[in-house]
Amino acid sequence: MPKQHTPHDRLFRETLSRRSQAILFFKHFLPQDIARHLDFRTLKLQNSSFVNERLENHYSDIVYACRWKKSGEEAILAFVLEHKSYPEKYPHLQLLRYMLEGYSYQLRQNKKLSLIIPVVLYHGREKWQARPFKDYFELPHPLFGMFVPSFDYILVDLAEYADEQILAIGMSFLASSLLLFKHKQDKDFVLNNYRQIFIFVEGYESRTETMRYLDTLILYVFQSFDIERKEILEIIDDLPKHVSDMFVSTYDKAIESGKIKGEELGMKKGEELGMKKGEELGMKKGEELGIEKGAAIGLRRRSVEVVLEMLASFPELKDQGIANLSKMPEGFVAKLRSCFQEKDLKTATKIIAGVFKDLPHTPASELAALQEQAMSAIKKRGKKNGA
Repeated sequence: MPKQHTPHDRLFRETLSRRSQAILFFKHFLPQDIARHLDFRTLKLQNSSFVNERLENHYSDIVYACRWKKSGEEAILAFVLEHKSYPEKYPHLQLLRYMLEGYSYQLRQNKKLSLIIPVVLYHGREKWQARPFKDYFELPHPLFGMFVPSFDYILVDLAEYADEQILAIGMSFLASSLLLFKHKQDKDFVLNNYRQIFIFVEGYESRTETMRYLDTLILYVFQSFDIERKEILEIIDDLPKHVSDMFVSTYDKAIESGKIKGEELGMKKGEELGMKKGEELGMKKGEELGIEKGAAIGLRRRSVEVVLEMLASFPELKDQGIANLSKMPEGFVAKLRSCFQEKDLKTATKIIAGVFKDLPHTPASELAALQEQAMSAIKKRGKKNGA
């Protein structure tokens, strides 16, 4: 089955494929009449999926096996993430296909049939109206109900749970993930509740485990919410030191590895750092310089601006990471970093001018603007270092 690669899918898998978090989920969200029959000590993640090609645009799944307390027979608990942001009109039809695939898989493995309990996790904005499958049919007589497949599913619609109910799970990676799922794309929620989102870090003794959880949440936040650099810095500064240190470390590694792209750093706003501004500057010079040369100058300026901004705002990033992000040579980044450390504006100006030598028609006004930005960036870096 082709894998989904959305941020939601990655967070879903990273959270609920961890046995400890899955047990937390089942104990808090399964109906008690069902949960009390299951022996969660036997819960085991399965290396299987019941999502076929027809369902991959609808669902992602995580499959667990768990034994009944009395009989010891196996049951299948299947987490099913609904990809759509709105309810499926006929959810039973999709789930029927899903369960049929699951039972067929059991037969192909020469296994005894085990009951499949689908647990649907939904985080869309529209309310999911759950109702029995037979209610979709207009039957002339109740007798004909025997021809309608009779099964149900467990729905966890996060919009139906108050934040306090989710937080009542306790300081856990699960609670943090569910909060972010519930408030997806709501940047204000993240900025106003970041302590609640990341508070679980203080509850874990294992630094290795905590770093894995934190890495996943940070990537999800920056890939799913339009948060600017200055807002990022405010979050870091207001978190407990050991948490903010981990935050910066994870963020740094994510940038270097390319997991957080330019748009997640705020470059989505072309006016501030990027492509749009560069292209506009180039196009304005088009008549005078030629469209192609004008665009090239604008794009080169954009790349230099990215380097200046990263060195000023994120000095902890390595040269290679900034070079990959800006598409400028690593040597250029290293030389400018040295100028920042020495507060040497004169040399920085020469280095910047040097990268435009292959574009001889670059207007003096462009270089002057970059010189001014370099001066501002060096001052900003000095303030950040307490100079």
